[in-house]
Amino acid sequence: VLLTSLEYALMARVAVTDMTLTLAITLVMLAAARYLEEGRASQAALAGAAAGLALLTKGPVGALLPGVALLVYALLARRTDLVRRHALAAATAGALLTAGPWYLYMALRHRDLLVGTFLGQGNLGRFLQPEHPAFPLYYAVIFAFGLLPWSGALPAALYEALRPAVWRDERGVGRRPGPLYLVCWFAAAPLVFSLSASKLPSYILPSFPPAALLIAHYWSRALSFEEGVGRGRGARLAALLGVLLATVTAAGLALFSRRPAWLEARAPLLAIGALLLAASLAALAAAWHRRPAWLLVSQPVAAIGALLILVTLVYPRAEPYVSVRPLALDLRRQGIEREVRGAYHVSDVGLDFYFGRDLPRVSDPAALRRLLAEAPPGGVWIVRSRDLAELEADPDLAARAVSRGPYRSAVRFGNATGAAGEGS
Repeated sequence: VLLTSLEYALMARVAVTDMTLTLAITLVMLAAARYLEEGRASQAALAGAAAGLALLTKGPVGALLPGVALLVYALLARRTDLVRRHALAAATAGALLTAGPWYLYMALRHRDLLVGTFLGQGNLGRFLQPEHPAFPLYYAVIFAFGLLPWSGALPAALYEALRPAVWRDERGVGRRPGPLYLVCWFAAAPLVFSLSASKLPSYILPSFPPAALLIAHYWSRALSFEEGVGRGRGARLAALLGVLLATVTAAGLALFSRRPAWLEARAPLLAIGALLLAASLAALAAAWHRRPAWLLVSQPVAAIGALLILVTLVYPRAEPYVSVRPLALDLRRQGIEREVRGAYHVSDVGLDFYFGRDLPRVSDPAALRRLLAEAPPGGVWIVRSRDLAELEADPDLAARAVSRGPYRSAVRFGNATGAAGEGS
């Protein structure tokens, strides 16, 4: 379930630290579950060491998320063993062992960078300031589509896990953590980040492993039609919800593919929608006819097929419209990559990554002329393709395109003889 959830598989191909954070938090929660079952201090120390790795990855949130999950579980399941002195001491020692040396070094040698940039701007600043604002119930939508093709069963899985009978089975010291533990683990990230001013789909990636376990646990019971799982009715409703989500996804992809940037990828996008819809119908048939194998084959095959189409057919066709990477590669092939001096009306953060340095960005014509007048003639600038005609028509700029793309282009400016403060 986890490996074939669309967002999780896609994030595995993206250079973001949220995947590393998810690994570390998963290790924390698995080690903590083992401690709750066996009571050994060594397992608490392992949980602490993994929390230290999470602290190294993304700062305080690495300890905050598992801390919130375990605190809520301790209250709901009455697990006083989570706050025993020897457990807390072992966990603290594990965290200090992995995270302590780096934080100590940074505090001694680069305090401003640690406090102001990493902890202040990178953590607290993003939490308080809406760098990535979103709408209400944002994360509910992310779970609905990020967990495709499995997400239809998530509401039923959460409902089953929160039944009072399940709570009773996990209450008390020495009991094995079960569905309630998974719910607390799952809820920590959306709870914390729903309070944050900034929101991104990757922020709740740590909730995907427990979500996958909950969904797998639900289908294992529902397709065997055990007592207490609706005798098949719940499974059919979950499958119907999956059909609805797949239908919305297919319709959304059809509408999205009408945009100019994605027209060339229209057929593959429609194929992805059709695959997900077919898999959801197969899941419905599996729930209706008590055929678990149909579910276990259709969902992963559809997800893998959709991902392969996405990375091999869709994105390569749309990349020139959505990324500066093709332009950067073309300038590199021409040997003029180091001659790029800045960007005009282009704010893509990928510029600094692909050109290996911070590039100045301007959007005011007067500012562009001033920079050109102050620099030697012949510099290359990244511009919007739709601005090419206007720039090349200006005799004062002597602009000449050196690389053209549908999204961004590069021009070489000969000079800027007009007044430095003059606009157009």
